[in-house]
Amino acid sequence: MIYSPSTLKSMSMLYSRYKSLFFSALAVLCWRVWGAEPAHGLHRLSENAKISAVDPPQLTAKHCNLETFVADYGESAAEKLILGQSIQAGAPQARRESQLGQPLFDIKPYQRLATTDDSLRVDIAIESANDLLQFVRRDGEFTATVDITLSIKDKKSNVVSLQIRTFRKSVAAYEETNARQKYFAAMFTNYLPAGDYELKTLLLDRESLRRESIDRQFNVVKIKRDFDLSDLMLTRSNRLDPVNRQPVDIAINGTTPDSSGNIYLFFDVLRNEPLQVATIYLTLLDQSGKQHTLDSLSIVGGDSISTYSLPIHCSDLSFGRYELIARAETGGRQVVRKTTFHINPFGLPASIPNIDQAIRQLRYIASTEEIQHLQRAFPSEREAGFIRFWNDNFPAGNEAVNGKMVEYYNRINYAIVNFSNARSGWETDRGRIYVLYGAPSEIESRSADVHSGTVEIWRYHHLNRQFVFQDEYGFGDYKLVSPMW
Repeated sequence: MIYSPSTLKSMSMLYSRYKSLFFSALAVLCWRVWGAEPAHGLHRLSENAKISAVDPPQLTAKHCNLETFVADYGESAAEKLILGQSIQAGAPQARRESQLGQPLFDIKPYQRLATTDDSLRVDIAIESANDLLQFVRRDGEFTATVDITLSIKDKKSNVVSLQIRTFRKSVAAYEETNARQKYFAAMFTNYLPAGDYELKTLLLDRESLRRESIDRQFNVVKIKRDFDLSDLMLTRSNRLDPVNRQPVDIAINGTTPDSSGNIYLFFDVLRNEPLQVATIYLTLLDQSGKQHTLDSLSIVGGDSISTYSLPIHCSDLSFGRYELIARAETGGRQVVRKTTFHINPFGLPASIPNIDQAIRQLRYIASTEEIQHLQRAFPSEREAGFIRFWNDNFPAGNEAVNGKMVEYYNRINYAIVNFSNARSGWETDRGRIYVLYGAPSEIESRSADVHSGTVEIWRYHHLNRQFVFQDEYGFGDYKLVSPMW
């Protein structure tokens, strides 16, 4: 069937604007009347909304007419209910990640310093959340066993390195076996000439036979023979393997969930004149571009290649992404290296770039008054108020991190990547539906007619809903032409 322009216009007149909200309200009404539990996800609202945060919605028989429900409670109340339902009703998740927004399995190559250009050292760090692994209880502890295969090809597709190793990770408590903030880490050392490479990594869990694979492109560059710095490595402790000069607790994603402690910076320094004083200065740039001076280190003597660590004190840092800059100077020569890390004291998803934007992106589920209340708060109180909003409106139960919040911002991020045009993707019609309802079960694209562009139909089988979008002019600007509710 092809939709004509007149048909598309009439669709919004034929369907009741509040169709799906009727079923949400009816479910809660049944709970109130018959004592049945409501569908999980029909959560209470915050104290700033028209529905009290203390009690569930006080629905009566009159709210079977949804126009009176919306008149009483407003559209933001409806959108909160829809979001809660869509997350609990089996809508596909935006992307699989840990609750801190970090990948469950990740790899990263770091170029270290070596004495010859024919054999440059590259340490490849591998990190897996405990939750990805299958632990088995043995001898009073829980152990996971994984095989990791790592292959490296040069630009001619020749295999220049192939390593297969078995690792065991043991924890004392059962709770640690499914923790997403506890990690298994491994390091593979390779010596390669300068050039471009393709890295393939396969992780096999021996108990579950689960496989995870990652491909990466990386390049190895020649180092300066008089004075140079390695890539910067962030770690969760200052422990170092003295034999291989490798940090033990590497933090590939540079994310720390706790601003009360420290993270550590590891790096190599090469000096052809070890008796000449060299100084390393650390500075930090926050998201606004403000510069903070952190520390400095002066070194003299020792080997021509030495490894050092410096603590990064996080207690004065708030949520957000930071750029760490190491500047090394000696005898008029200077080398600069950079890396980034993310302070996340409240367990916010990594898809949130900054708290102010995250508050603005609440507009689909928060009232104007709620958003303004958060925006007017002092910066030091804004993050706590943001978390309070989520826990009031979408209770996390026993979750350490609010899973609905994580999913909401994963959907925001997906919409930005996939639906952006003249506007950011989350602000488009398709973005709004994706954020509230999640990924559709089925998408059908068809041409309406030569004058009406393309029609895209999103079907949600588990919700018995569909939405129709029209790209009238062929520029990818799809407008919702079926009813929102």
